Amino acid sequence: MPETSSDLFMTIGPFLLMALAAALVLSATVLMRLRRSVTRLAADARDLAQGKPPATSSRDNTAEIVDLRSAINEMAQALGRQVTAAEAEHAQLAAILETMADGVIVLDADSRVVLINRAAVQLVGARIEDARGRSLVDVARDYELAATVRATLRDRTVQQRLIELGHPSRQVQLVSTPVVGSRSDPHVLLVLQDITELQRADTIRRDFVANVSHELRTPVAGLKALAETLANGALDDPPAARSFVDRMIVEADRLAQLVEELLEIARLEGGRTLGQFERTDLSSLVARGSERLRPLAERHGVRLTVDAVAQLPEVLADAARLERAVVNLVDNAVKFTDPGGTVQVRCWEQGSELLVSVSDTGMGIAPEDQARIFERFYKTDRARASDGAGLGLAIVKHTVQAMGGRIWAESAEGKGSTFCIALPAVQRDAASGVSEPD
Repeated sequence: MPETSSDLFMTIGPFLLMALAAALVLSATVLMRLRRSVTRLAADARDLAQGKPPATSSRDNTAEIVDLRSAINEMAQALGRQVTAAEAEHAQLAAILETMADGVIVLDADSRVVLINRAAVQLVGARIEDARGRSLVDVARDYELAATVRATLRDRTVQQRLIELGHPSRQVQLVSTPVVGSRSDPHVLLVLQDITELQRADTIRRDFVANVSHELRTPVAGLKALAETLANGALDDPPAARSFVDRMIVEADRLAQLVEELLEIARLEGGRTLGQFERTDLSSLVARGSERLRPLAERHGVRLTVDAVAQLPEVLADAARLERAVVNLVDNAVKFTDPGGTVQVRCWEQGSELLVSVSDTGMGIAPEDQARIFERFYKTDRARASDGAGLGLAIVKHTVQAMGGRIWAESAEGKGSTFCIALPAVQRDAASGVSEPD
C-alpha cells in the first residue's frame, strides 16, 4: 500500500532538519571566519593609515581574502616607498632652504608664515620657532614688506621692491610672487636678497673712479698749465722758465708717486706676494723708520718720542715694505698734529705677537670716518685739500695683512689717534733658537 505524504515527511524530515542544521552551523562558521578576516583587514587598514606596517602573515586561506590582503600589502609597500621618497625630498628641500644665502618666506592667504628659512629670520630679526603660524606684520614689523604682500595677493602679479630691513638696517631686494594654485586659497612666495655689500662695493667703485680722476686731474692740469705758460713766452725769461720747470718736476713727481701707489695697492689687493720674507728685528726697524721723520716733526714743531723695547723676538717680514708702512703711519701722525703736540711710537711684545703703535695728540678721527680710513682714496678731509691721494693707509693695511698681521685704529675726536700693528713673533726654542710663527 503506497505511503502517504505524511509518512514520507516523517521518513525524510529528520534528514532535512539535520541538513539544515549542518548548513546553519557551516554558514555561521564561515561568517565568523569571514568576520575575523575582515576585522583583521580593517585593523591592517587602520595601521596603514597611521603609517604602521600591516601584518604580513595570516591564517586566512580564503582565496578572496588572501587576494585582498595581498593587495593591501602591495598598497602598503607602494605607500611606504612614496612616503620615503617624499621624506627624502622634504629633507633635501629643507637643507637647501637652510643653506641658501637669500631669505625665503611662504605666506598663506591671511599673510601668515607657513615656511621661513634661517636667512630670512636673520634679515627680519625674528626666531624660526616664533615666526611660523604668525602674521607677517607681527614677525617682520615692516610696512613696505606687508604692503608688497597685499599687492601680490590683490593683483596676483609679481612685485619687486628695494626695502630696508633689520637693525642695523640692511638693503634688501624683495621679490614677491603669487604661488600658482587654487584661486580660493592663494599663497605668496617672498625672496629676500641682501644686497648691502653689493651696494657698498658699487659705492666704493664709483668713489674709486671719481677719486682717481680727481687725483690724476690735478697734476695733469698743473703740468698742462705750466707747459702752456712756457710755450706762450715764459721760455724767453730764464728765471721764470726755471721756476716753471721746477714746478713741472714737482707735479711730475706727484704723478709718478700716485701711479706707483696705484700699482702697489693693485699688487697687494690682487694677492701677489711681497718680496722675500726674512727674520727682522722689529724694534730696530721701528726706531730706524721713526728717526727718518724726526726732521719733519721738528719743522712742524711736534715732539717725536720712540720707545722700542730691545731684544724682542723677530718677525718674518718684507723689511723694506714694513719700514715704509711704519714711516707712513708716523708721517700721518706728524702731519695731523698741531705744533706743540706729541707723537709717540712704541714697540713691545704681547703674548705671541709683537705690537707697534703710533699715537698722536692731533685732531682725532670722527666716529663715522673710523670704519673707512683704511679704504682706498678715503680722506677725512672732505675738501680733499690735504696732501696725498689717500692710498697710504690702504697700502699699510694690505702690507701688514700680507705678513700675517693685523692693523686697527683707536681715536677720539679732538683728543688724538692711535694706530696699532700686530705681527706674529718668531718663537724661540731650545734646539734651534727660533721657530716659525704659530
